Amino acid sequence: MEDSKEKQPRDDCLPLSKIRTIMKSSPDIELVSQESLPIVCRATEMFIQHFITQAYVHSKNKSMIDYADIAKAVEAEENLTFLSDILPRKRRAGDCIDLAKKKTPSPSKPEPEPQR
Repeated sequence: MEDSKEKQPRDDCLPLSKIRTIMKSSPDIELVSQESLPIVCRATEMFIQHFITQAYVHSKNKSMIDYADIAKAVEAEENLTFLSDILPRKRRAGDCIDLAKKKTPSPSKPEPEPQR
């Protein structure tokens, strides 16, 4: 007996098995229902599309999006700021050292060494 329903090809590009694995990696989620996977998959695709569109808007070279464009989008767009810890703007090592020196207060007087 043949099913009248033939499997139709999905038009999404993210594999559901990977989405399920990522969802299960969260300690807050115990079970992932079959009904929720396509919805989460579609929401993820829509987020990626929005994210890349914002990176393109901030791109100087409209033929290519690079890390700096993505980092600019994260900095500039309020709804993407939750990614700022994951995608920081690239900085030169010297700039980071200078910034760390500015944040670290220099001691005004050297502390005397304890006497023995």
